[in-house]
Amino acid sequence: MAEQIEALPRNNFSITRVLSLPLLALVLALVLIYVGPPKDPSIDGQFFAPDKLDGYRLHLGLRAIAIVFGLSCFPGGLIGTMLGYLITHNTKLASASMSLLRIGQWAPFVIWWVLVILLFVAPDQQLGRYFFVWTMAIPAVALGVSYHFLCTKHLLRLDLRTSIFASAGQACHRALFISLVLALSVGSVNWVVVSANDHAVRHYVAATVLAFFLFVVNWLNKSGIDHSAASYREILVADLSRSGGAAFWTATLIVVSFIAVWPILNLLGYFRVSPVSVFNVTVTLISGAEIWQDMWASLREMIAGIVFSGTLVLIISGTLLKNSMIRKWTLSILSATFAIPMVLLPAWLGSAFIYNDVTWHAASVACLSFFPLMHTVWALREEPLMCRIFLAADQALPYGFAATLYGQMVMATTGLGFATVVASATVQTEKAFSIFLITFSLLFVLSVILRRLAKKVYFFETSST
Repeated sequence: MAEQIEALPRNNFSITRVLSLPLLALVLALVLIYVGPPKDPSIDGQFFAPDKLDGYRLHLGLRAIAIVFGLSCFPGGLIGTMLGYLITHNTKLASASMSLLRIGQWAPFVIWWVLVILLFVAPDQQLGRYFFVWTMAIPAVALGVSYHFLCTKHLLRLDLRTSIFASAGQACHRALFISLVLALSVGSVNWVVVSANDHAVRHYVAATVLAFFLFVVNWLNKSGIDHSAASYREILVADLSRSGGAAFWTATLIVVSFIAVWPILNLLGYFRVSPVSVFNVTVTLISGAEIWQDMWASLREMIAGIVFSGTLVLIISGTLLKNSMIRKWTLSILSATFAIPMVLLPAWLGSAFIYNDVTWHAASVACLSFFPLMHTVWALREEPLMCRIFLAADQALPYGFAATLYGQMVMATTGLGFATVVASATVQTEKAFSIFLITFSLLFVLSVILRRLAKKVYFFETSST
């Protein structure tokens, strides 16, 4: 299996090249922190960008992204790699951890920043300067890298150096993704376009900067859609083929252990909600009609966005990517869609095709889910069509949930993201945590269904041929 993967550089220079970007980003973040934010040009400061680009806001936004990326990429990648390396020493634990982290790695994105504040910050306590870095950004990178390291080291049986090399690219991508998520939620004042602050052109400037950065990341780590297709396919196929009998019980034991520790953390004051109160609120919520309406609102927006984006992916893969002359350049450009649509989303808010909250949420899902759909469809281009569709939808599902929650926090009157905002604004911590559990359970159930459908289709097609 491992022999089918594209050869990855294994010399010392390659490892140095891969680690150079996270280390340089960390140094840049520390420099930006030390220098401090730019002066408001309305006071007395001059600025490098023209006023028509809204240069002050652009600078603040890109600076915030750079700081979060720099502070989370190397530490999160290091923690995730070390955690994955330790777990691989026990086969059962590694297999169980893969099953849990496949969905669990997305917890920082589903919890969202409002719930983090409710759980860890007292009403009269002021947030630390880099509160979201250690509560969301570093955990998001560490969990994603740990899962990817387990996939390469435990699942594909690759050597340690190659696993580290492959996981470094994942650290960069995950750090950039969480940085953009936080920039569009916590730091939305620099990005959300409203009538009084309509310098939408700064979003296109930021998209250009991030596109160039992504090209550098993909070149250093060989992590673009084209370069990583072979290894990505091997991971997906190997994950479909592995049995989960022993891993299921080990994973269940891990979950039960966490639940048992929860009341202790609550009594010690490290966790502000008790399991009993959360359970009671959850039962009350699912007994009523409101939470089901919120779930249906979120589901229909996710389905609409993923279907639209998936249709576009199938059209592109069946036309542009069929042409060998332009395939390489097309895939290089498509690799940049990992980040560009996220930055451009606020610029499209209020445009002609986003005329209500439903189309806004669906557009958000379509933008964020395009890259994982494209990546999966291209990697599995030789597999059965339905298998590609089910697995691509499964890979895009977490991005769809993150996009829906983000979209509903910006503009909504219903949905799981809107319900979380309302619970946060009214300081209903137990209710907010219950909505998180319901949301995460919905993500888990949908992912399991899609993965099992893909598994059945894959083995049916392979056995018949």
